[in-house]
Amino acid sequence: MRFNSPKKKEWLFKMKKVGSVLFNIFIWTMVVVVTIFIFFTLQTKKDDLGPTVFGKSFRNVVSDSMNAPEPAILKEKPELAEAFKNKPGGFKKNDLIILKILSDEEKSKLEIGDIVTFKDTVDTTDFKKEYIVNTHRIIDIIKRENEKPFYVTQGDNETSPDRSEKIPEEILAKYDVTFPCV
Repeated sequence: MRFNSPKKKEWLFKMKKVGSVLFNIFIWTMVVVVTIFIFFTLQTKKDDLGPTVFGKSFRNVVSDSMNAPEPAILKEKPELAEAFKNKPGGFKKNDLIILKILSDEEKSKLEIGDIVTFKDTVDTTDFKKEYIVNTHRIIDIIKRENEKPFYVTQGDNETSPDRSEKIPEEILAKYDVTFPCV
């Protein structure tokens, strides 16, 4: 069959049409997925993880507390470098992070270097406590006899640990992946 034969031209026309349809399906699927991500991100309250899909949740990063070339704690405690070696790096303000929702058993088996999302309290100007959701790295685990572990957390870009240790019930999820600057 020659290139300019009628059958070849008809076949090329059909392939272009199929390619065009597949490309349009892909683009519209991506538009729908991104729109859903944006919608759910905007609907998420500051004290809630928001909706979950297949055991995953997502959050828009609102601060640069995890934006550092390496965790600040390593300057003070270089012995932690080995524990952080195979752990993910941080992320920047406005990134979209995907979180894995943890079971109770998984919450008790977290390790130093894991990045976790937890419910935290902050004091407001009118002396009330307010709950927020925060994502920081575990820098220490305190184990007391016959008790659950206590997790000490700190942002990679922070010079001191968070003010209170977290118990497994306060841990909501573990960091999975980042979509930069959504």
